[in-house]
Amino acid sequence: MQRLLIYVRPWNRDQMLSLAQTAWPDCAQIIQTSEHRTADDTVLADTFYAHLAAAKGAQDAAPRHLGAADMDDIILRCRLLRALPAAQARRSVIAMEAAVEDVLEAQAPQAMLSLMIDSYVMHLFDHACRRRGIPFVGIVPTFINGYFRITATGEYNLSRDVDDAEVATRMQALLQTAYKPEFLAQTDAALIRNARRLWLRNLPKPEWFALRGLLARDRQNYHYRASAIVARHFRSWRLQTYTGARPQTRADLPATLRDRPQIYLPLQMSPEATIDYWSTDTSWIDYENRVVAIMQAHRDTRSFLVKEHPNLLGFRRPGFYARLRAQPNCVLIAPQVPSNHVVDLSDATIVCTGSAGFEAVLRGVPVYSDSDPYYLPPGRMRPLADLAGDIPPRATPEPDDQADMMRHLLQGLLPGRFLNNGTWTADDADHRDWNATMARSLRSYYDRTYGAPDAGRDANADAPAPI
Repeated sequence: MQRLLIYVRPWNRDQMLSLAQTAWPDCAQIIQTSEHRTADDTVLADTFYAHLAAAKGAQDAAPRHLGAADMDDIILRCRLLRALPAAQARRSVIAMEAAVEDVLEAQAPQAMLSLMIDSYVMHLFDHACRRRGIPFVGIVPTFINGYFRITATGEYNLSRDVDDAEVATRMQALLQTAYKPEFLAQTDAALIRNARRLWLRNLPKPEWFALRGLLARDRQNYHYRASAIVARHFRSWRLQTYTGARPQTRADLPATLRDRPQIYLPLQMSPEATIDYWSTDTSWIDYENRVVAIMQAHRDTRSFLVKEHPNLLGFRRPGFYARLRAQPNCVLIAPQVPSNHVVDLSDATIVCTGSAGFEAVLRGVPVYSDSDPYYLPPGRMRPLADLAGDIPPRATPEPDDQADMMRHLLQGLLPGRFLNNGTWTADDADHRDWNATMARSLRSYYDRTYGAPDAGRDANADAPAPI
């Protein structure tokens, strides 16, 4: 490979550069691009501002290649753009698309490495790369410990072959009631510490990020503006929390709701790329209102076991927990309760794209979703409209069926631990080792998918063993 373009942000620049250099040591040039000037080799931000000024001065400014449906989708899915006036959002897309096109034209990369898409900037890079036939390799952690995966907007990518032993080992771990992904808070004390940290850090963010943009003369910077808007939506002057139930059996549920079908509704992180960009049913983007609307639609016939995401306790719009408590058919479950335990108490599970859907199907529990989460083949979810009808009884899982589902999932994952919280440092030996494993997986995936640079090379020959 002659030229690789990597999309970075200041807090993950060293990590992404190390990953790229290790995965493609034969690459002649690795170029960094970013909406942050301090992490950019391509003057993307300055080019954007030049095009934005032109778009503001034009009465008939139009995108270069985006159709009307593309424009609407890009604005809807971006947490910044959908909060702006429509005309301003449209001008931002037009200017950033032009800037992205200019960068790709000037740099002429053979491939692009990025995180998964979580902003309109990255979304536009993906659009432009696909139009030009440039591989866009987006990376994201997974709920299976020791693995990451390649995706742009949540889609499934067949990444490797797996053997029966790996399938059996990972399924045995996932079927444990107490299983938790390693990125979740693992103890009660950690959960409360995380909630307090989120709350305290969020209090000054609206003013802090507005000031950052002003001082840097970068007021249109995506990260600064989006962070300020989200922080303002979720700012509360006292820590929001709730004391949820910890039922051991269905007999511990409220007597008035005990005889109804119990529907598990695990709350997902929001706003988050796994909803904004992975959902087929975009009504979930207005997440909190969507959750309440589902419960209200089945007020007289279904009971909902609602559990907060352990990493998001307290980080909701003020009053959201009160809205949940006000629903007579809602039982709030303590965030500390293992998700698989709630699955075991339930007759069905509802998800947008959350991994609880896989854990439920693996246990024979019906799952309702109007999206197509990557972890299952199409057709394994039931339409949400069917929740009004009879709920199929829990099935006794067939071992061969479980193994097929687990194999499908693992074939879309790659060995490697991806630290996606900005704490990676080259000074930590573990962090370097994790990056090295990921780099071998990335190279194996890339060679398998797009062709190895050496003719006849076995694309899986250098694939690392699962962690």
